[in-house]
Amino acid sequence: GLLAHADPPVRSGPVHRALLAGLIAQIGRRTEEGEYEGPGGQRFSIHPSSVLARSTPTWAMAGELVETSKLWGRYCATIHPSWIARVAPHLVLREHLKPHWDGRRGYAVANEQITLRGLMISKGRRVNLESIDPSLARSIFIEHVFVGSGDDFGIDSLADSRTARNWIQAAEDRLRTRTLLLPPHRRAKLW
Repeated sequence: GLLAHADPPVRSGPVHRALLAGLIAQIGRRTEEGEYEGPGGQRFSIHPSSVLARSTPTWAMAGELVETSKLWGRYCATIHPSWIARVAPHLVLREHLKPHWDGRRGYAVANEQITLRGLMISKGRRVNLESIDPSLARSIFIEHVFVGSGDDFGIDSLADSRTARNWIQAAEDRLRTRTLLLPPHRRAKLW
């Protein structure tokens, strides 16, 4: 009674993250229909007796899944999607799409997409490409900074190379072909 009210409130985040490691297959993201879609396309609803039944969080984890008239999640807790990749990095699939040079940041970036057995966890976050694929980051750097830039950085051979490139592109325009100049991904490998 009285002693329980005197204790400081317990932060549930660390407890929920610890439980998430064992309940990773019982997570879900709320759909438009009000159900929760989990890994592998599994769908469940929060049981009406749960505290979360009325609050409808975007992401939830179920302590147990019980199938009666439909699949119900019981003993549910709210989770944050960023916890999933931290708790189970070996289970998530990270894809890096649209690699490109970000002039504002000054390095090559890609859009990261994280999924867990088909369940979209995160989409579109920009990440530094150098730590993921250094070779591709280097190629993008060379292509966009040295080849595509109008600045010669005070390097005579770079200015000469740019002049030759412009001459070849003009020849391609006259001949109506795009076969004289190597494509960007092959050019960067020569460096």
